[in-house]
Amino acid sequence: MAAFAPAAPPPAAAPPAPPAAAPAPTPEANPQAEAIVAVIGIEPFLAHSLRQVTKAHYKAAGGIPERIDREIYRFINRDDREPPSELPPFDFDAVAELVTRAPTAEDIEATIAAFGPNDELALAVGGVVTRLKDQLSQRLPRAVRDTLAGPVSSRPPGSDIARFRRAWNVANDPLHLLAELQEFALSRDQAQALVDFYPTVAAHLGPSVQTQLARKMAVQQGYELPRLKDLLLRILTQQEDAMLVLGKAMQAIYAEEAQARQANAARVASRRGVSASTESTAAQRVDQA
Repeated sequence: MAAFAPAAPPPAAAPPAPPAAAPAPTPEANPQAEAIVAVIGIEPFLAHSLRQVTKAHYKAAGGIPERIDREIYRFINRDDREPPSELPPFDFDAVAELVTRAPTAEDIEATIAAFGPNDELALAVGGVVTRLKDQLSQRLPRAVRDTLAGPVSSRPPGSDIARFRRAWNVANDPLHLLAELQEFALSRDQAQALVDFYPTVAAHLGPSVQTQLARKMAVQQGYELPRLKDLLLRILTQQEDAMLVLGKAMQAIYAEEAQARQANAARVASRRGVSASTESTAAQRVDQA
């Protein structure tokens, strides 16, 4: 049950490790637990309002890779951006309370009970929720102004609240970034939040982009990804440097196609050479008669 409690602060003597640009899932990560939180969202766990994890939740969690593939391919094939959708409602003060409030023993027991007999998964989900809560707490904007009576907390600037709201939306629905992609509106801080919050989900993005680009090139010879789409996919997969993984992957695809064309050209030339050596011209046939 301690898995849903706030994470303990690191020892004072241990310096914090610098964050990686695109960390891979850690060996102890539980992909199923992370996927369950991804499809349900962090809010029901922090509010302890979840009453039952249903078969639909498990099915949606298992279908995350296919959903990513489908949305990436739809983005590659679309001509125009989708109209912007409405953002989910957001109450900064209420969310701040959720992120900073310590759960009671009753809250923890109610959430674990939502998993029925699957206690092991419930504890693994508890670890994911604890990590996400700690990360959201670190991102929570705070503003303090000095007065004669001492420091006084005040409301953070609107830009800071908007940035936190984007992170909160990713924590509640990480795959909503695919909708942002269809609207050509993806931001770098959203992509970073996805990697930080749901690393095993984010790990599907790079391979999916490469696979779906290869699929598109197989059905449309000579296809070139438009510059804006290329940029958005690089932001999504955090590969904005043209010499990094995505570019190298595409170079490998181009190289394979070039080798296939060269091999085909060599076979055609060989057949022509054999044909030329065994056939005679009309003049030669007359001379031989």
